[in-house]
Amino acid sequence: MKRLVQNTAINFAAFGLVSLTGLALVPVLVGTYGLELFGLIVLARLLLPTGIMGLFDLGLPNAAIRHIAHAGASGDQAGAERVLSGALLLSLLPAVIVALVVVFGAAWISSDVLSIAPARLDSFSRLVAWTGLALLPLYPGLVVEGALKGLERFAVIRAAEVAAALANAAGVVTLVLLDAPYQAVAYLYLLTQLCRIGFLVLVALTPLAGGVRFRWRRPDRASLKETLLYGRAMVERKVVDILFTFGPGLVIANQVGAAGVGAYDVLMRLPRFAKITSGLATSALLPFSTKLDSHDRDGALQRIVTQGSRFSLTLFAPPLLVGAAFGGDILRHWLGPDYADLGAWLSLAFLWPLIAAWHHIGGSAIASRRHAVHRSNLINLGQLVLFLVVALTLLGSYAERAFILALPLAVAVAAPFHITIICREYGVSRLAFLRLLLGILLAGIPAAGLAGLVLWQGWSESLAGFLAFFALCCGLYWACITLFVLAPADRQTLRSMLRVVLGQPLQAPPSVAGKGP
Repeated sequence: MKRLVQNTAINFAAFGLVSLTGLALVPVLVGTYGLELFGLIVLARLLLPTGIMGLFDLGLPNAAIRHIAHAGASGDQAGAERVLSGALLLSLLPAVIVALVVVFGAAWISSDVLSIAPARLDSFSRLVAWTGLALLPLYPGLVVEGALKGLERFAVIRAAEVAAALANAAGVVTLVLLDAPYQAVAYLYLLTQLCRIGFLVLVALTPLAGGVRFRWRRPDRASLKETLLYGRAMVERKVVDILFTFGPGLVIANQVGAAGVGAYDVLMRLPRFAKITSGLATSALLPFSTKLDSHDRDGALQRIVTQGSRFSLTLFAPPLLVGAAFGGDILRHWLGPDYADLGAWLSLAFLWPLIAAWHHIGGSAIASRRHAVHRSNLINLGQLVLFLVVALTLLGSYAERAFILALPLAVAVAAPFHITIICREYGVSRLAFLRLLLGILLAGIPAAGLAGLVLWQGWSESLAGFLAFFALCCGLYWACITLFVLAPADRQTLRSMLRVVLGQPLQAPPSVAGKGP
């Protein structure tokens, strides 16, 4: 448990720094290049394996996490190396095929699929072709990253992410000062991602991995088959997640244009940040739950799911709901007064990560169980279909904002089905999940009243006032949850987790404290 808490803290700290750097760059890029060229930069990033091209990774990074975590739990170094070797070998197939398609189809992708304006077509087509070449090392590199996650080397992984983000930010500021074209920003991001993956490969091949050095071992048929089977289950899940996250950008580019992509990304940037942040609370959970499953410790997993869900909503509900109340002020102070009238759409988008935080912990815990993953995938597929049907129906009237209308609706409809699977797997009461959500929402009434008063009086129009009252509303909300929702045992657990994060020793129970040998 201590390792899980520490890894989660590392994930939060690193991702927070990376994301805040990215959020700080958005007003710089939008102010310099405008929504259309900003949309082209976003579209170029969609064509990476961390974007829409993640559809074709065969689920191998996730398979590497699971199987190497399992091998590490049993002390099977040779088995871990065999799994990684097989996953790397398999990853060459999508790397070569997808790279060839993107490189030689760059003009068609740019003109017909993404409907890039003729004035930008040549520069963007070249950018797409170079992105295709970068896929050759990126696909195997993500498998190596998955292996390091399976070994719980999160400090190394997040350090590489932070370094890449800071290098990219410094480069973007330099390019803006030099009045460089938009494609230079996209090429810079591509270069920093290649350097990040290259560093992780170097770590995996040397003792820098923390005493573990991977060597090539010829994979056997059984390990290849198991890797592909689990990868296929994860592909089913990832296809829906990727289309849900990145599909709107492709549709908007084709039907609305690059400026619509830029507007949609701006509105979804903060909710996506919150969603991924809540996901990071569980990114260390897959290898951990795999180890517990391998030792048949369902009781420990049940406690993680129930307490983790409470802590997830406790942590994320206040800033999300307070952020929804101050949507217009957030856009005014972040991007400028011209964007404040889009505040209602930002407020609506904040409901997506809130609903996801309700069941994200349990959903990640069952990812180590293939039968549960399959059932969850079917629910995600239905969620995707509902999302696309509603969004495409409203596209003519609301343009890119149709997807923001459809998003919380689809997620809310699917959430009870996800929770049913979690409850069946771990013997948790569905009524307990419902009481948790209602308790969290009711605890926010005092904060909602304060936020309404602030908006009515206009106290948040200045940046200092906005920051002060946003923090005050969140603090009041957290205090109400702590006092009226969390049990004393939950508060004690939170204090213990905080000690672990800060590197302090856990206090012994009062009954044994002070007793010597």
